[in-house]
Amino acid sequence: MLATLLDELTGKGAGVILGLILGSLIGWISARWKRYRERQSILQGDARDTVVIHQHLVESTEGPDGKRRPTVLRLRSLGQSQLDRVIPNGHLAGEMLRRAFRVTPSDTLISMESRMRPSPHSQ
Repeated sequence: MLATLLDELTGKGAGVILGLILGSLIGWISARWKRYRERQSILQGDARDTVVIHQHLVESTEGPDGKRRPTVLRLRSLGQSQLDRVIPNGHLAGEMLRRAFRVTPSDTLISMESRMRPSPHSQ
């Protein structure tokens, strides 16, 4: 049995094992490098490729003048993930990432007023 194993390793088997070890090492190094670059990006304060999803629930009651008034605001965190996992459409993900650089409190990333219009900068 040992002789058969050694015979296999002297032929194609050695190349297969060497290729397996080399491929695993290259994959591990590239994964570590990617993780290192992502960590450096986060440490520098750039988290635009991460999407955090919150649900805002507003409860209201009728006031003394008959108008509805908000009484309770509840925020529920629904999770977070990378942009490409939340939005698998590459064009839309790229558009959202470009808009992330221009966000202000009055000009939010996602407008709830109408459907998505093309950005004047994307044409």
